[in-house]
Amino acid sequence: MGKRSFRAGHGEPFETFSIFGVSVKEWTQDESNQKEKEAENKTVAEKKGGSGKLIHFLAAMMAGILFVMILSFAAVRTDDSSGTVPQETSALTEAQTDISTETETEKEAISQEGTMAQPDYLNSPDGVALQQTAQDFAKAYFQADKELAGEYAVIGEENLEVWEKDVWDDLDHFVLKWNPQDLKENSPVHVQYEFRIAGDDSYTYLGLELMKIQENWKVTDAYPEK
Repeated sequence: MGKRSFRAGHGEPFETFSIFGVSVKEWTQDESNQKEKEAENKTVAEKKGGSGKLIHFLAAMMAGILFVMILSFAAVRTDDSSGTVPQETSALTEAQTDISTETETEKEAISQEGTMAQPDYLNSPDGVALQQTAQDFAKAYFQADKELAGEYAVIGEENLEVWEKDVWDDLDHFVLKWNPQDLKENSPVHVQYEFRIAGDDSYTYLGLELMKIQENWKVTDAYPEK
């Protein structure tokens, strides 16, 4: 095969010139097509790469929004469970408890003051002595023992009366009723015995008047009541 010049002959278009049986036009077209394909592939890859970046960006943004929403919800829950209002309510409750405790303490102090201002007259020495005198006189009264009754009384013999017969052992009810607060007064103290003789259907009463004479309690009057 003879050598051929790379120059086109006179009147022959350059693109029709062939090398190794392939025309210049085909060479250039193949090269142009290759470049076009490469450019197209690059564009597609760039588009895919751009889409991937966009997807990653959107995913990151959604994750950020979700994270912020979770934090906000947690903050609201925290405010509801241990916020300022429950703490203030707790403090108020403690204050109310303190006030209540102080009030009870004050009541107790007032009660103690009242007790000090008003002694236990019932169990005081005067109270015990008065009750003993009343009981001794009442026993002699129901035993029909006028002489013994006179030892606990300052009633004239002609005015002193006792039960007509001894019924002391027949009493099935014998209770002293009186107001110990009467001891703080200077006036005579009036007491009353509620009694019932066995077989009777109702209670009967013996009224007594007592006065403190020369540091001793004495019966100054005795009278039966219904």
